[in-house]
Amino acid sequence: MTRFTSIITVGIALLVGACGSNGAQPADPAQPADPAQAPAITEQRAREIASQLGAENGYDPAIYVVTSARWEAERSAWFVFLEHAPPTPPGGHFSVWVDGQTGEGQLRHGE
Repeated sequence: MTRFTSIITVGIALLVGACGSNGAQPADPAQPADPAQAPAITEQRAREIASQLGAENGYDPAIYVVTSARWEAERSAWFVFLEHAPPTPPGGHFSVWVDGQTGEGQLRHGE
């Protein structure tokens, strides 16, 4: 093996080692280290609340489906996004912020 090949091999090994996983599992963003800060409302319940609030505001749950839900720790709330089934018309979506403790929802209409 030439000196150049050895340097390349060592460089690749260092690069792969730096990019590799240390085996740690990613933390669930909705489950903070302090259990007192964990949301009382589960993701599934937040999705249900968002769909129900949409139906109460004229969005047919058979047409508008939840496409994502994520925990926003800085707001202590779930952000749930619902979209019109394809073909999706302009503005064919809405979102709901669901309070992680009370379950109160705030609907935002699509534009």
